[in-house]
Amino acid sequence: MHELLRSRDLNWRTRYHASILAPSFSTHYSRTPKKGNRLSTRTQTALGALLFALLAAALTFSSTNNGFATDDHFMRALHKGFPGLETLQRSWVEPFSFSKGNVQENEWLRDKGVFPWWSVTNAKLSFFRPLAALTHWFDYSRWRDNAWPMHLQNVFWFALMAALAFVLYRELSSAPWIAWLAAFMYAADEIHGQAVGWISSRNTLMVACAALCVLVAHHRWRTTKRDIWAILAFVSFGLGLACGEGAIAVTGYLFAYALVMGYDTWRGRFFSLAPYAAISVVYLLLHRAYGFGSAGSSWYADPGSDFFAWIRMIGTNIPILLFTEMFMWPASLLRHGVYTFVVMLVLILLAFAVMRPMLRANARARFWLIGALIALVPVSAVVAQPRVLTISAIGIMGLVAEYLSGWFNARQFAKLLLTIVGLTVLIRVLDATLRLGSAAYVIVAVLLAILVGLLVWNGERSSTWIPRAGLLRYACIVLMCVFVILHLVVGPNTLTVQSMIHGAAGRKLDAAYASLPSDARVVNRDLIVLQGANDFTCYYFMLARSANVQLMPGHLRMLSSSFRPMSIERPDAGTLILRTTDSFVVDRGLSVYRSAKYPMQTGETIRLSGVTVSVLKTDANGWPLEAAFAFDKPLDGDRYLWYTGAMAPVRNPRTGRVTRVERYFPIELPAVGETATAQDLLDRSPQYQAALAAAEAPPAKSS
Repeated sequence: MHELLRSRDLNWRTRYHASILAPSFSTHYSRTPKKGNRLSTRTQTALGALLFALLAAALTFSSTNNGFATDDHFMRALHKGFPGLETLQRSWVEPFSFSKGNVQENEWLRDKGVFPWWSVTNAKLSFFRPLAALTHWFDYSRWRDNAWPMHLQNVFWFALMAALAFVLYRELSSAPWIAWLAAFMYAADEIHGQAVGWISSRNTLMVACAALCVLVAHHRWRTTKRDIWAILAFVSFGLGLACGEGAIAVTGYLFAYALVMGYDTWRGRFFSLAPYAAISVVYLLLHRAYGFGSAGSSWYADPGSDFFAWIRMIGTNIPILLFTEMFMWPASLLRHGVYTFVVMLVLILLAFAVMRPMLRANARARFWLIGALIALVPVSAVVAQPRVLTISAIGIMGLVAEYLSGWFNARQFAKLLLTIVGLTVLIRVLDATLRLGSAAYVIVAVLLAILVGLLVWNGERSSTWIPRAGLLRYACIVLMCVFVILHLVVGPNTLTVQSMIHGAAGRKLDAAYASLPSDARVVNRDLIVLQGANDFTCYYFMLARSANVQLMPGHLRMLSSSFRPMSIERPDAGTLILRTTDSFVVDRGLSVYRSAKYPMQTGETIRLSGVTVSVLKTDANGWPLEAAFAFDKPLDGDRYLWYTGAMAPVRNPRTGRVTRVERYFPIELPAVGETATAQDLLDRSPQYQAALAAAEAPPAKSS
């Protein structure tokens, strides 16, 4: 079959059907082992799946020490009954209902200070994920405040995801070694790190496992015509939707399968999609009828509540996520700037232009690409972040594997992989013993250049789609080198770090919030934070206090979410006027509590317990630039605790290195009639000056 595919005497129609049938013959009709091969195909698949499960677990096992972070505190507080925030009512099946769209509840959350004063009261962030919720219920019922076994369960789901991915690639690849290549890149892809290392993101792993089961069962159903596989595919799809709404992304591959893979008549292919469509419609109708979805937020876009915002969001996020998948560039760096976006689009189009000959000749590559692109649509309705790519990455890794298979054969792939592993171990050992420092980067760059050079000159290059000469050939070589470096070298070496980043971020937030008072001083008093780090500051602070069963302030008032220049005027004993040139909200396009659909108006007032906020000036998009805060009591009275945030220098006691981290310091307000900047108030704070002095002091010498 594979010799037939390489024949140039065939017309395009014969080669097309031969390219489709190749994986079917190799997987389904060759169950007996070849002479000299001691293991059957099924045994090889099982062993390969086990190997990739172990690889995935080994690369991410360090994430079990991540602890709790961000949304994990919401779940902890929920399963403890929201201590200090008892007005919140959630059942165990609602750990993803952060805001249910209830105006009265949202007003209470805003008044208490869990939501900032600029949040819209009809906001909704509520998602139906009962199977994922069940796993969290088990965790918090059994383990309470012990995060280690919860992270271990995440590692288990990731290992299962890697094993199922190998089974799928083994089913659909034209040669076993291509399946190994694709599965290795998928299991070692750094974009999975955030999903593995964050307890609350477990649903993305569970959804991917269900999607992989759907694709394996669907392929076997269409090739063997056995109804048992159809039933397994439909059940897996339903279970996937019960894990998370992201499971609907698998329909992109099902559509691509019907479009590209020729195992049936056109009528039969698209008729096979009808059950999935029916399940999707029922799910979406129930999802809408029971009030799940999002509204009023720039973080999510729901076509049911704001269709045009959804169109804009997916139009922006699909290229960002696709570029992140293909070239492993952080999505957070691609969200800002028109020029960055244009360059990203150009590079994506150039990559597809280079791969065009392969896409024309390889039906499997077209299937992977079409499926991956459509799978990006549903997950692009949330702010671009790597953790949502668990399903779309299936197709991208399959596409990259098909592309690389044209440049080297199975033996060369094995040698390449062993060389990469060996060099990685060698460099890490040398760095640990000799402290190479920046010299390690030079050594890695030289070794990579040698490795890629050998691959270019000694590769098999047997595929007919590879250009024989000219600029396009050199472009193909460059793209091959980029894929090898990123997905075979960088990815496996950064996945471990990426899986631990969320834990490091959580510990930084814990340290920042610990700088705010938690003793008896806060009881029945209002904690006023002049500047917080971002939209989430008040939310995560209050929920972390609830989850840790700590004393809560009477109210929390975060006046702005930015560490930026701001003037503070005090016209009388009970009023502050804040002014800035760049809004009180740090990132308007990603504000989780207010979308552009709800602009604020000059003269608008928000009445909260003990304070009235009046918007004095807005920018062209309705974001506040000036606001007056009129308090019921004198600002210097005992009712208020005044703090402000800053990126303060802190010296690491172990390394002696000074870094800037989020901290909060008590401040004295301007006198009546005085205007000062936020930095002026910080400079007057003795605690802030003490932090500066501690950072500037030389590190203590170890004995």
